[in-house]
Amino acid sequence: SHLMPLLYSDAHDDYIPPYLETGEARIIDAGCELSGRSKDGTIFPVELSVSKVDGLELFTGIVRNISDRKAAEESLRRAHALSESIIDTAQVIIVVLDTQGKILRINSFLEKLTGYTQDEVLGRDWSEIFIPGDDQNSIRKVFLGILDGNSSGENVNFIKTKSGCLRNINWMSTTLKNDASEVIGIVSVGVDITELNQAQQKLLQAERLSAIG
Repeated sequence: SHLMPLLYSDAHDDYIPPYLETGEARIIDAGCELSGRSKDGTIFPVELSVSKVDGLELFTGIVRNISDRKAAEESLRRAHALSESIIDTAQVIIVVLDTQGKILRINSFLEKLTGYTQDEVLGRDWSEIFIPGDDQNSIRKVFLGILDGNSSGENVNFIKTKSGCLRNINWMSTTLKNDASEVIGIVSVGVDITELNQAQQKLLQAERLSAIG
């Protein structure tokens, strides 16, 4: 209990007697995370496990300083929160698919653009929902090419919204890999170029009319 802050030391002294009387374990033979106290009074996170010694009513405790692990976990949590924030505030389409073309993640921009929510499309086939019927086979070939590394990942194609409208999207895709460098999916970033194409078409039409003059 000397290694614990006052908040925990009093409670710690109460663990053993009840266990000896009732046999009900709270931390005996089980690990738990608490705060430890160093010699200079500094508080740090620890993992504590207590067990019997050879079945006798003698107990040994192992205390591990897990400050580094806790710092790493917090760093990962912040990085994840940051990446989620970037994905959801980006003014481009972001889509994550598994190796079967099933939807793992879409961002808020695509939700607003198409009228679909992530809950509606999660786990469903990307092509069946978002790709017009005539284009589905060709898009699946592009998808397989990206997975195999035989495609640059650049592609332009139409997607359909929930209301049936078509939007022209310029895509850049890359494979998603796990820690073992195995391909587990695809991440695609898309820019909606529908209005740009419409403006270009109007400009071409105006130039033709001007040439006819």
